[in-house]
Amino acid sequence: MFKYALMQTKSKGRCFMQILLITLFVLMFVSCSSVQTNQTSTIGTSQPPNIITVTQLPTSTLVSTLPVKIRQQNLIELFSNNGGCAFPCWWGVGLGDPIREISDLASLIGETPFVSGSYYSFTFPLGELNSSDFAMSFNIDEFKKVKGIEIFLNQPSRFSDYYDVFEKQLSLTGILAHYGMPSETLFLVTPRFEPGGGLRSYTLLMIYDNQDFGIKYSGIVSAENPLKICPIKVNDYYLQNIELYLDDPRSKVSEINRFNSAELKPIDSVNPMKLNEIYRVLSSSNNNECLLITVDPWQ
Repeated sequence: MFKYALMQTKSKGRCFMQILLITLFVLMFVSCSSVQTNQTSTIGTSQPPNIITVTQLPTSTLVSTLPVKIRQQNLIELFSNNGGCAFPCWWGVGLGDPIREISDLASLIGETPFVSGSYYSFTFPLGELNSSDFAMSFNIDEFKKVKGIEIFLNQPSRFSDYYDVFEKQLSLTGILAHYGMPSETLFLVTPRFEPGGGLRSYTLLMIYDNQDFGIKYSGIVSAENPLKICPIKVNDYYLQNIELYLDDPRSKVSEINRFNSAELKPIDSVNPMKLNEIYRVLSSSNNNECLLITVDPWQ
């Protein structure tokens, strides 16, 4: 009886060992297959350095992989020729274009856009500091096409490498030379809440109804009455920022008024000159010619 029990025990032990060996073999086979699959899936997916391919627009902004010099050259060219188009198009992306045009633009500037709802935005430095010097926002409709574009440039006087291209595309004299007299020019002086003080903020908004765009210049001037508004130049420290509204610029008027707690006024209502003379002074390169703006409507 004892001998029979011992044989049964040995038989069960052999069965257990066989099952264990089979299990280990299956696990090794599955593991090897998984490694081989992972290795196979990565073949041919590597890309050369400094090349960005955007097939889908992600929801976060990645650090640029373009060398600084190449990116600067691309930006200067884009600022210079605007991608071969006129406003309300920006850098080759026009109203009604599909979002793949934004993908193509992303590869040129070495950035991917931040996506929030229907807005695809780029914000990046123009200088060496990691600051928000420049921003572009593309508003997308339900058909995945561009329906509006906004551009923001902060303190352009800091970027001497860009002066020439800023002057051509974004300066007040450049806009007037290229697009002529606007449909309307509005002006605003921020109310002074405390007596005294050496500076006051101003906003000048030019609206081009036929071209469907508007451009806003914001800066600071000496707190006088009347204010002295001389030709606005991109290398002037007192010019704080430039904003460009490509599509329905008049919708921005109430927004600007609300933000400043004051109202934009037609520029000819706060300056005694005729409109053609006002635009002549604004487009002049002579710093000795200035507009005298009365601040009484905003006191």
